[in-house]
Amino acid sequence: TCSFLQLSRSKAAFYLWQLALKGKKKRAELVQGGVLTSALGAIELSPKDEETQVRAPTIGLISSLCVDDAARATVMGHRNAAVVNQLMANLSYCTPCTVASAARALAVLAKEETEGFLRAAHSLNPVASCLNEDNSLAARTEAASCLATCLKAHLGKIQQYPHLSKNPQALPSILLYQGLKKKNAMTLLCRLCQEAGMSALHALAKEKAAACLFYLTQTEAELKRQLEQMKGIEALACVLVDPFCALIGKAHAAGALYNLLTPELRPGGPGP
Repeated sequence: TCSFLQLSRSKAAFYLWQLALKGKKKRAELVQGGVLTSALGAIELSPKDEETQVRAPTIGLISSLCVDDAARATVMGHRNAAVVNQLMANLSYCTPCTVASAARALAVLAKEETEGFLRAAHSLNPVASCLNEDNSLAARTEAASCLATCLKAHLGKIQQYPHLSKNPQALPSILLYQGLKKKNAMTLLCRLCQEAGMSALHALAKEKAAACLFYLTQTEAELKRQLEQMKGIEALACVLVDPFCALIGKAHAAGALYNLLTPELRPGGPGP
């Protein structure tokens, strides 16, 4: 009976996920019908092996719904701190589909609900760890996108309110930034910049990784030295010479190289 019920929940979640992919109107109907709230409740359960079949399509459903304003408002208003960190917990969970969907949802929330996301997140390390090559390229790309958004927001806040830079309580992004294992993150970002492949997804992954490196090297001399030691110049050059990378990605790569090669740090705006 348990297996039958589990399979039924899995099929229901997968069916709803497919409906969510059919357009904004259908997604609005699902949100209004309480589907998103139910999905958010489902991921409150701790990840277990026997829940794998249900968890993957449920996270996929949430990530697909989050592209619309109404869904994001529901997510960020539904115990947003818990939701954000529950999604992060799934970045290291077993199935590639679950990890990619969770990373996608986090990237969308961070981009569209940046302030709420930064207040809610306990740490950015799960996002940075998702850049590991054990994960799919889709998951790594979304993780890099999420991390780039957070780093850009942090840099912008520090430049906007320099007098608050030493007050973590006033700027939650300071705690997140200080707790980020930046050297490990830069190692994984360099590898992503050197990702072999000619698809649009490969190019996007490189662009997002270059953006992260640009923001990381904007204000800290020590990070610049570390990136140089791990052959960051070669990694960033891979983005510059990739014919499939967009201009914005190349601009971030050039900006990161400028940061590396300039003796004196010259923090500017949040960048391109």
